[in-house]
Amino acid sequence: MKTTFLAVAIASLVSTGAAAAGSVSVDLLAHKLVETTDDAGLVVTERQELETVLPGDRLVYSIALTNADAEPATDLALALPVPEEVQLDPHSFVGSTEFAVLFATRDAPEDFDVFDVLTVPTEDGGTRLALPDDLVAARVEIAELAAEAEATVEYEATLR
Repeated sequence: MKTTFLAVAIASLVSTGAAAAGSVSVDLLAHKLVETTDDAGLVVTERQELETVLPGDRLVYSIALTNADAEPATDLALALPVPEEVQLDPHSFVGSTEFAVLFATRDAPEDFDVFDVLTVPTEDGGTRLALPDDLVAARVEIAELAAEAEATVEYEATLR
C-alpha cells in the first residue's frame, strides 16, 4: 500500500501553508484562543488572529483538506512537525472525517505510535510513558477523502 505524505510546514507560528498530493490541497490556519466572559458571566473561548502571542497562549491549528479530483484520495498522511516553541496537546485532535493520529518523540523521531503507548528512555535505563513535552512530530492518517470533498482536522498547542 502506497502512502502519500502531505508536508505541512509549521516552522513559524503564523505560517499559512499549502501542499498538494495529486489533486488534494492542504491549507493550514493558526489562531490564538482567548477566553472572555460574556454578559451572563459565562466564559467563552474566541479565536483571534495571531498578531501577538506570548508564552502560555493557547493556539489552535486548523487544517483544511480538499480533494478536487473525481476519484477518492486514499492513504493520506499529514506530517506535522512540532516546533520547539509550542507544546502540542495530543488529546485535542478533532476532525470532520475519520482519521488516526500518531506521534514521535525526540528520542525516536522516526518511530510513530499512538500517544497513550509511546515511551521514552529514562536516565536509569528504564522507560516511562511519553509526556506532551517529549513530542517532536505528529502524523495524521486519513484512509480516504471522498471525491470532490473537503475535510478538516484541528488541534491545540500552547506557546512555551
